[in-house]
Amino acid sequence: METEVVSSYFPPTSNQTKKKCKNLSDDFLNLVDELNNSLEQFRLPATIHCVYNPTVYARVPYEMYIKKYCNCKKRIMYFGMNPGPWGMSQTGVPFGEVDSVKNWLQIQGPVDKPPQEIAARPVSGFKCPRTEVSGKRFWGLFKTICGTPDKFFQSSFVYNYLPQQWLKNNGCNLTPGDFKSSEMEELYGICDPIFSKTIELYEVDIIIAVGKFCQSRAQKVLRKYFPSSHIQVLYMPHPSPRAVNNNDWDKKAMIFLENHNLLQALELASEALNAQEVPVGCVFTTNGQIIAESRNCVNATKNPTRHAEINCIDSVLEYCTLNNIEYRTYFKNIVVYVTVEPCIMCAAALNNLNVREVIYGAANDRFGGRTVLDVSNFYRQTYLLSGNLLADDAMSLLKQFYKGCNPNAPDPKMKKEKSQ
Repeated sequence: METEVVSSYFPPTSNQTKKKCKNLSDDFLNLVDELNNSLEQFRLPATIHCVYNPTVYARVPYEMYIKKYCNCKKRIMYFGMNPGPWGMSQTGVPFGEVDSVKNWLQIQGPVDKPPQEIAARPVSGFKCPRTEVSGKRFWGLFKTICGTPDKFFQSSFVYNYLPQQWLKNNGCNLTPGDFKSSEMEELYGICDPIFSKTIELYEVDIIIAVGKFCQSRAQKVLRKYFPSSHIQVLYMPHPSPRAVNNNDWDKKAMIFLENHNLLQALELASEALNAQEVPVGCVFTTNGQIIAESRNCVNATKNPTRHAEINCIDSVLEYCTLNNIEYRTYFKNIVVYVTVEPCIMCAAALNNLNVREVIYGAANDRFGGRTVLDVSNFYRQTYLLSGNLLADDAMSLLKQFYKGCNPNAPDPKMKKEKSQ
């Protein structure tokens, strides 16, 4: 899993970090309109009495979401099935629990009524008094992890397979997953091509399927439309309270994110802090497997080059030597997760080795190999770079370290305790 959810799980392309990217929102909205036009011809199963499509009647806030947060390439797609009655059907935003959309995503606008409305499922827009638990859990998780929406949407976005909510005549919700696959073949023939075009438009590398239906659909679409692609499909449990044993969804979701490596890097950084080292932790992965991990050990070795990234590089080089592997080819598939933006030295080393991607936590505004001196300007090709993933946690460790003193800093740089 070349990603890392956490924040998820969240990286832009190198072009995005260097120059303003092409605005993709209008192209995506055209795909949505194409999908909606095709869905008008879809023969609904007899049990479906009413259809809500918030991308039509809640168009204003829906377009605000797309134009504000889905306007550039996104490496990570959180892939949902269809709108919920008290979330997107009210606000037009995926997982759109009213409070999260208004107060965290900062989106609000007029919402019309659907052509047909069921009394048990009224559309009240942003005045809806009900809370959609799924949306509250979903956006609440990333508010905790990322702090601000921009950090999440820097590399990630949410896309629904079907923009419609289906209802029985008594107001009960129906989803494509409630029907036999044979009954949905016509729907798949409509939605699959738009899904594939969306993946292509945003240059998605990782699809995080929220729920089993989405996992299955994503896998089938990739086999059909991207047979030789490196795109990954990861499964994330759905935050719905209707799911069995789902009261601790937040913990399960964090475990999912932890299994994708950035949280592990934070643990290594904590270990470095406890050892009186600058708290930086790093892991290298290929094909979803951790192949090297380390932390800073400058003070222990009294060697100023023993940064976490350099230690991992040396481990990989040793592995390649022992196994007769051409190291330059091997490094091309490596994704680096590190708690702090690589310094100029480490950034140059990673560029020289042509690693595939670097994902960091906190920016390095003193020695950063992109923030202070953009090392990539000296290379014809460079790795993909993204940051601000669990940045607050990474920065907290740094602050704890610098409240004390570095025992091996040069005398003029060592902090002195104030005399009482």
